[in-house]
Amino acid sequence: MGKFLRNGEFDKLFNLVVLVNQSDPDQEYLKDAEAIFKYRYELDKSNVDYLYNIAISQLLQKKTSEASKILLEIQKVDSNNPNLFLAKSIVDIYNLKPRQAEKNIIIAKKLNTNQTLENTLKTVNLISNLINLRIRSFFDLYIMMILK
Repeated sequence: MGKFLRNGEFDKLFNLVVLVNQSDPDQEYLKDAEAIFKYRYELDKSNVDYLYNIAISQLLQKKTSEASKILLEIQKVDSNNPNLFLAKSIVDIYNLKPRQAEKNIIIAKKLNTNQTLENTLKTVNLISNLINLRIRSFFDLYIMMILK
């Protein structure tokens, strides 16, 4: 699942989460996955994929503060990945840190050279403006999205 996050394949990520949750409604696999990938990361700190897997496990368990720390750690080694900054902005919004979310949205926009995240970034930016109580910016962005 971490590779889907890293590569920005959010539809595939969500589809897999739904499928796995149906087979394990108590989500024991998330606790197990988190422990396994933490252990593996301790053995091989050069493998950033383990960190992505830890972050996904924590996010799905709603451990957003812990996941936020892991995403910050990933940013140190995978600093050119717009998907990472987009994910971090979503976690920041969830944690009611809209200013930090806004910073990550700006970075994700700059890094998004192939425009694959454009619509997702607009949506996250829209939510960030709403949370920041920037009502005029919210409506301006909303209208631009509708007109396109």
